Amino acid sequence: MFHNFPLDQSISEQLDKDNKTYTTLPEIGSDKHLCIGKLRREFLINTLYSYLSIEGNHPEEDNNEIALMTLKVDNAGMYEAGSLRISPILWGISKCIEAKGKMNESTIHSKKYNEEIFKIEKTIDKTETLDNEKICKLYDTICEQYIQPLGNIESAVTMDGLFIYTRYKTHKICQKEEAFETDYSELINGFYTDDLLMVKEAIQQMPSNNKKGIYNEIIDYIVNTYYESIGQENCTNKIDIRNDKEAIAKWLSADKSPLGKWPSAYSPALMQQIAINIAIDEDKGHKNIFSVNGPPGTGKTTLLKEIIASNIVNRAKLLSEYKNPDDAFNQEKFQDGDSADNSYSKYTPCYFTFKNPAIAQYGMLVASCNNAAVENITKELPNGNQILKDLDFQKEKDKEIAKGIEEIANHFNRSQSPKKERYRYFDEENNKQKFQDITDIYFSKLAADLLSQDNCPIDLNFKEWG
Repeated sequence: MFHNFPLDQSISEQLDKDNKTYTTLPEIGSDKHLCIGKLRREFLINTLYSYLSIEGNHPEEDNNEIALMTLKVDNAGMYEAGSLRISPILWGISKCIEAKGKMNESTIHSKKYNEEIFKIEKTIDKTETLDNEKICKLYDTICEQYIQPLGNIESAVTMDGLFIYTRYKTHKICQKEEAFETDYSELINGFYTDDLLMVKEAIQQMPSNNKKGIYNEIIDYIVNTYYESIGQENCTNKIDIRNDKEAIAKWLSADKSPLGKWPSAYSPALMQQIAINIAIDEDKGHKNIFSVNGPPGTGKTTLLKEIIASNIVNRAKLLSEYKNPDDAFNQEKFQDGDSADNSYSKYTPCYFTFKNPAIAQYGMLVASCNNAAVENITKELPNGNQILKDLDFQKEKDKEIAKGIEEIANHFNRSQSPKKERYRYFDEENNKQKFQDITDIYFSKLAADLLSQDNCPIDLNFKEWG
């Protein structure tokens, strides 16, 4: 629900009015966001360029508007402690100007940002509802502290804003979906100065003779673009692969291509394939840190799937050297647990390692500052429905190609699989353990259980694969 601010009534009255209007959506989400003040991004860009005495080189104006400040309230319109945020880019520019060019690592730091937010937050009355008058007073305080020093305030910001919250059909749906809703009032998701400072401190605390390996890679990755921008060569030259035919030929060579491919009727685009080949290269013809950047919908997840497919095939090659799967592992004992034999639990008295360490090289950790992003890729990978949709051979006009796609699709279609796995589940109705034979492809039942967090008789229509 999006309501323009200032509101014609109090927040609680607005919620009551919506309750009567949207009767099919009776459940109200816990987060109620207020995004106050529309700030012209172009104004901030020009202010920063002017202060740093540099010439702006962006080809056209950025007419987008960003929120000056945000906060959360409860159903009664009371302020939720700790929810106030101020535009990080506005705050950062104001600190640059305030420091008069004498910048150091403490000038723009999340700790300093939080300290200033806390001081402003103390002026908010937490015993009464936030009405339009109180919000306008808070708005004026922030404008006076952060906007006025920049000059030309009239053209920079307006009081307009939004009151945002979500309604659901049932309480169960609310519980399931609320965690994945956009946090409209969180403005500091991209504030990663703490991470860079952590890396810097870790490097500084290391003995000089140990500063190698990944530490040098991180330093090189962070600062190399800066050195390039000032015309200095910090390490290896940058390769513009779009204009380097030799580099294109090198990375598109057949011996650089992956042995496995994610099941799809389509092949990666030219530059996607180059990026895939570079990422899986084991000859280290590039730096160890490899980044792929791009806006949503440009194929980053597709690229990740292709790398995963390559890892699976390479790991399978190594595992196929063993006649018995158990032969691939060494049984190891724990050293520091407080249970029997120094273990951590009677149910896990030991752990296992690969006899061939090269197998572990094909593991992958997917991490993000955004929990939803990790959960999305976790759910997307075993999505059998999507794989079968991507392998829709009936859309292909060429009969031979259609036949090949159908053959691949059948490997991921449970209805076409002759294989069955026996699984145990608990029959609550009869209060006892039972077994059930399930048509399987690649541990389908386990994948379905992980996604549903359930262990009951299977809905035989599930499409997940492991």
